Amino acid sequence: MNIEKEISDYIENEESILHWTQLKGTFRYEHIIEFLKSKNIETTWENVTNYIKYDKRLLINSFKYLIFLEELFKSFISKYKNAKQNELLRLHFIDSIEQFLDIGNEANYDGIDLETLSREKEALNELRNCVVHDKILINHSRSKCI
Repeated sequence: MNIEKEISDYIENEESILHWTQLKGTFRYEHIIEFLKSKNIETTWENVTNYIKYDKRLLINSFKYLIFLEELFKSFISKYKNAKQNELLRLHFIDSIEQFLDIGNEANYDGIDLETLSREKEALNELRNCVVHDKILINHSRSKCI
């Protein structure tokens, strides 16, 4: 993809575009441009940078929530299954969900819907992996993290 041709106001923002694409590479910019075009949103530099900033906020906020959730699961596993600290440190997120669900109603902290968690655990795990690996979320569809 040629970013120069894709951004409608490239000439007016050339200095800024060159600065940021040389600093951070073009990968995210290209994918955000593809996303904007797929939604028939004008590909101005302001739109591209705003969507990148929005996506970064999604990543940061999702990261905070998912890490808290993972620690919550592990604390229940530690309490109800007497797991050792070194076992918990090596426990994958999907496994922590499974073990949390195995605890049953004792794990029903603050009204967590255990049926929904059980049904959507793969989607939650996929989201967690996308967030932790700093993938683009804004154009995410299940089974496709960029």
